[in-house]
Amino acid sequence: MCDVLLRLPLSIFVKICNITYVVPQIDFYLSHPIRKHYLVKFLPLEMRNVLMVARKYIFSIHEIVQRLCYIGLVQFGPQRLKEKDQVFVFLNRKGTLLNTTPSRQGYHQISDDISYLEQNYEFFSLEDVDKYWYDMWNICVNTHL
Repeated sequence: MCDVLLRLPLSIFVKICNITYVVPQIDFYLSHPIRKHYLVKFLPLEMRNVLMVARKYIFSIHEIVQRLCYIGLVQFGPQRLKEKDQVFVFLNRKGTLLNTTPSRQGYHQISDDISYLEQNYEFFSLEDVDKYWYDMWNICVNTHL
């Protein structure tokens, strides 16, 4: 995962990580339409060091990847070390959602006696991913839990 961390655009990095300290020149980069998308690894060394201080960013990004794992979009590879940035993350090309919207009202559990329609997805393009996220949102909002 450490390869991913350095290859994140600055614009995404600042949305994921809560930066509560002063970073020199960050406004210069974020206010520019092109520079705000520079990869973190291509930022000036002083700025990169301030952004990477105390490795707090790792926990934010690891938590997001963990949530993607919970919904089946990624998988963690074998972990030899406990370091959060030293893990392999595998991106799944396929996904499945259960349409739980016909479920009766319950508390954090769907009705067991109903068979739910499976919706299968293969991720070949950004449109496929957008459709998956829209369908997931639609199911989550309309399931009576």
